[in-house]
Amino acid sequence: MSEIQKSINRTGVNNPMFGLTGENHHLFGLSYSIAFRAKISETKGTIIFVYDTQSSLVNTFNSTNKAAEFFNCSYTTIFKNANNNKLFKNKWYLFLNKNFLVNTGKGFSDSDK
Repeated sequence: MSEIQKSINRTGVNNPMFGLTGENHHLFGLSYSIAFRAKISETKGTIIFVYDTQSSLVNTFNSTNKAAEFFNCSYTTIFKNANNNKLFKNKWYLFLNKNFLVNTGKGFSDSDK
């Protein structure tokens, strides 16, 4: 059966969803609850951990987009800074994973800067 299904052309006008836009689309008018959207954000988002220069956890965000809204910048800026482990806006360190934090007792180690 799977070989037969693979041989059927479902591109363009042969696609069962072809031309179904607006009110004809099966998801038209569907809206998700705030709780459901928050759950999706938690499961699919990249958690951002924000530390100050004294290596204290300041904030966490469920996604790079939420962090970008908070810091008033783009999500790519947040993601790049979290990957570089450099000081962000001369105040914070951003991390994708809580385990990236290296605390020497005097703030961050030189390897993280």
